Parts: sequence; structure tokens; C-alpha cells
Amino acid sequence: MGLHQEVSQILDNNIQRIVRPAQLYTNVVGAYNLFAVRDGPIMALKLVGMHTAASGGAATLAVTLTGGIGMDAGAVAINGAVGTVVNVGLNVATVQAGAAVGIPNTDALFYPKGTTIGLQAALAPTFIIGTFAVSTVTMLWVLLYYKLTPESHVEVS
Repeated sequence: MGLHQEVSQILDNNIQRIVRPAQLYTNVVGAYNLFAVRDGPIMALKLVGMHTAASGGAATLAVTLTGGIGMDAGAVAINGAVGTVVNVGLNVATVQAGAAVGIPNTDALFYPKGTTIGLQAALAPTFIIGTFAVSTVTMLWVLLYYKLTPESHVEVS
């Protein structure tokens, strides 16, 4: 095995991070595909959002996978000022949490348990979907995950 392959293998075994740049999410559109899992399964650890502009009101968020699989305990208010962060535990037993300064990763948020995400029938990608209601928010999103196969990858949808 060459040096390039060895370095690639080491990096594949580390926590990966993908960032979705800030954009406006509106209740008029509702459901947005935030990330797409392609070519193999992953272990998704944490989904974190950060407000890059003040909320337009009492916006709520529910996170699901393709097919309606819940990734939180249901829609909760995520409105906040610039810099407010939102933790999504990626597990139906978790409640999203938002705070202006920081959020401890407690057992209640199931960090770092997360969820295993595979592919749909015929190896179609699986989407991590954010459904925004009530109002508007402008946020960036970060997904932390492990690749479960060398071919697995995640991209911004």
C-alpha cells in the first residue's frame, strides 16, 4: 500500500465534517434536502446549525430522512439571534436544543450515538431533510459523521 492510500485510509477512519453554507429557509418551501448520503452507509453523529441572521419569527424545525424516518422528537422552535446554535441529536428520542452561547453534549442529546444512515432502494441517495415551519431562518449547517465504507460520502443537496 502506498503512502497516499495509507493516508486516505487513516483520514477515512476519522470523524468527517461537511458544511452547508448559510441560506434562507422559509416556511413557504417547508422541506429542504440539507445533505445527501451517497454510495455507502454512514454513522451520522450530530447535526448542528448556526444562525447567520436574526430569525423572522418563531420558526420551527423537524428533521427526517427520506421516507419520513424521524431524526428528532418532533418540531421545536429554533428561532434566535445571530450566532445562536441548534443541536439535532439525530435520534427520535432526542429533543433539539438551541442556545446563544453553547450547548453541552449531554446524555439527553445522545452524543455521540447518532444514527446509521444507509441508501434507498436501487442504491439511491438518502437525504437528511429539514422541514421549517411558521417563519423564516437563515442558517448554516454542519454534519459530523463516520464513513462506514470507503465509498461512502455525503454532499450538500
